[in-house]
Amino acid sequence: MNVVESDVVIDGYFESSTANIGDQFIGGQFFQQLLGVSQVRADKSRELRSAAQSAIIGGKQSNALGAMHTYPTTKDDQAFLTARYSKAVALGAAGEPYKFMCADAEGVWSRREHTAEQIIAVALAVEGHITDQLNKLDQLIADLSAAEDAEDLEAIEAIVW
Repeated sequence: MNVVESDVVIDGYFESSTANIGDQFIGGQFFQQLLGVSQVRADKSRELRSAAQSAIIGGKQSNALGAMHTYPTTKDDQAFLTARYSKAVALGAAGEPYKFMCADAEGVWSRREHTAEQIIAVALAVEGHITDQLNKLDQLIADLSAAEDAEDLEAIEAIVW
């Protein structure tokens, strides 16, 4: 590791008790480089996008079956639900039953039979859930984009999912 010893803290660094590549060593103390606004913003953007993805695939509750059930929302589940929705719109009652995985209030998962109307309601609820998460992400990214200088670093850190 290269350590540069100096008696002056260079602009953009702060005091630290541990050393990392690129740090300064001054008078027995390590000084780490401060992250610039663009780097902090990029890190926060990744954090927010990850949180949005987790929220999207975290499942959605619907009472389409007459009682509250939890529906899975992973990418594969979304694709299959889209197929179920399309079939229900095209065939209606003639394509019933439309079996789809969900958990009841006790947490028991099984492929339960749905009518065309029920599977369409589930699909629309899941689509609304995904849209809500993406709208929230859009707003947070817009808030993040407004941060332009070092004074905005605290505002960036305050943006949370």
